[in-house]
Amino acid sequence: MLVAMHAWKRENPSRPVPLAMFGTVANAVLWLWTTVGMAAELLFQVIPASLGLVQTVDAGLARTLFSWTLHAIVYFWLLPAYIAFYTMVPRAAGGRLYSDTMGRLTFILLLLYSLPVGMHHLLMDPEHGNGWKFIQVLLTAFVTAPTLLTIFTITASLET
Repeated sequence: MLVAMHAWKRENPSRPVPLAMFGTVANAVLWLWTTVGMAAELLFQVIPASLGLVQTVDAGLARTLFSWTLHAIVYFWLLPAYIAFYTMVPRAAGGRLYSDTMGRLTFILLLLYSLPVGMHHLLMDPEHGNGWKFIQVLLTAFVTAPTLLTIFTITASLET
């Protein structure tokens, strides 16, 4: 997706990337970034332990790395639904999208907030401090912003 978008931009330098491609690239970036948590856990803890190179696995770190990947998986199916809402629903209703900018902002916010939001599954974890847990509660609350933007934009699109 990143390569396809780059090629499209090279051929269309003065035009904005189509919203569907923008959202699809956001989803691809989400896939790439969220796999880092599991990859790190496997490469630096699980595989060395399975090969007998280390005798223990840091369970707290393993939970943290797993949570990095855990919750963002939900957004892998949610982002295509948002792409459909922003690109197909207004057209199917015979209208136009109320705000392309809000769609782009939604995809950026979903990408930013969904990456670390899985850590809220560790709110009872004794390995994490209260300050870190408070940040996770805030990030969990922030993830509602792109949803509210979508509700407003799609409703406005259907109204017009």
